[in-house]
Amino acid sequence: MRFDRARKSQCMSLWVWIVIVAAVLVAAVLAIAALKKGRKWRRGFRRLEADGFPSQAEHQLLEADRREAELRERSARVDQERAHAERLRAEAQRRELEAEVEERRLRQRTEEVERQRVEAEQAARRAEELDPDARQEAPPRVS
Repeated sequence: MRFDRARKSQCMSLWVWIVIVAAVLVAAVLAIAALKKGRKWRRGFRRLEADGFPSQAEHQLLEADRREAELRERSARVDQERAHAERLRAEAQRRELEAEVEERRLRQRTEEVERQRVEAEQAARRAEELDPDARQEAPPRVS
């Protein structure tokens, strides 16, 4: 009996070992399948995530192009305004020079008229000195 029990216990322990090995193999197969499925899921998720990047990048490029065109347009307007201001400044300088020239001419004419007035007064005094009948009242001065 002892022999049977020993044999039975050997058979049983062999059977337990077979079940344990089978369970380990099934667990390993399930773990490998889960890992593969996880990789597949991550790749799919990354693919979905990456699908949004080209459209987002395209949108950003279009926005950058729009802003660049707007800046070029503003720059062109600033250049036009600067050129217009420069033309106005040159015109103002030209007019200022013309005004200065005209002012000099007016001063010269005023000096000339003043000289003529002084000469006329001197001539009138000389005539008065020479002609005793000319002592009449002189016409009033116009200033």
